[in-house]
Amino acid sequence: MLLRQMFLIFLLLGMNFSPASAEGLTKGEKKDMSKDANAINSQPSDASKKIPSLMSKWSVKGEGIPQAEAITRFRLKKRLQSYASEYFEPDEKAKIRVIEGDLHVDGNLVLDWEYGWNAEGFAATAYQARAKQRGVDWEYGWSTDGLIVTGNLTVSGAIINANPNGGPFLLVEGQTHAYAIVGGGAEMVFEGNTSVDDIVVGHYNDGILVFRANLTAPAVVTMDHELSIQGKLDGRWFDEYQWPLFLTVQQPKLTKAVIEHEGFSIDSLDALIPLLETGRSALRPDLPSKDKYPYGSLLPHESLSEIHELTIAWYRQAAAQGDADAKKALRKLKAK
Repeated sequence: MLLRQMFLIFLLLGMNFSPASAEGLTKGEKKDMSKDANAINSQPSDASKKIPSLMSKWSVKGEGIPQAEAITRFRLKKRLQSYASEYFEPDEKAKIRVIEGDLHVDGNLVLDWEYGWNAEGFAATAYQARAKQRGVDWEYGWSTDGLIVTGNLTVSGAIINANPNGGPFLLVEGQTHAYAIVGGGAEMVFEGNTSVDDIVVGHYNDGILVFRANLTAPAVVTMDHELSIQGKLDGRWFDEYQWPLFLTVQQPKLTKAVIEHEGFSIDSLDALIPLLETGRSALRPDLPSKDKYPYGSLLPHESLSEIHELTIAWYRQAAAQGDADAKKALRKLKAK
């Protein structure tokens, strides 16, 4: 056993241990030594404990190029409103991530500064704390003001910009497919045909969401957002006041948020986004006909009284699912 202990000390100190030094040990002691050595070698190193990077599930990483070079090379002043102002001056420290060709993201593509996007590679301490909770490795975070994909973009999860006040831009030259798209304060421009499995939401008025070709999505919802489709929409166009027509009652946390805030609003996104991030639908299964809700209808087709009746019907469905708050809210609505 003394030799066994010496062996472990040598191993821990990083010293060489020759097979000859094991002479005189029984087979059982040699086997135990082998187990101990494997146990030590299998301990995770500091490097292996690192949280996955922002791009850990990207098919390619591309390259970060200076902002000024990207503006000229990709004619960003003509393609993005973010750079269109004659007073805009490039930042010498800023970079833009460029993917030449196609990009496949296994998971969600999150366009929020607090997820590791920052011109200098770092963000405020509070953002860093949030990012670590959400799984961002700051050491491997990359510096960028935006992302350009010259080919097709395929995202198995959702494309999400939760922050209503900003975020890195996204410009896709090819076609795009994602489970859902949520646009906030960032600028997103999709130049090729785009298909979405669940919902497209544009929230608040700081950002821009542009589809320069055709968009296929079951439901597109604008919440005081600059959301435009320059091709054709194969889907339904709603605003937040028509929420009883498209929101499901089968997701308890979303239902609770809608009832708490008396409708679908920016405050409901804290319940909506986690659904989409995990591939769960926010939409009711019995959506109305596409013909009745084409793109470009700026105001609800329904009158205020019709919206009121639709809201009561939605609350009834939620109450039937066993939501106690829905029952209380239903009594309150009927009293109005």
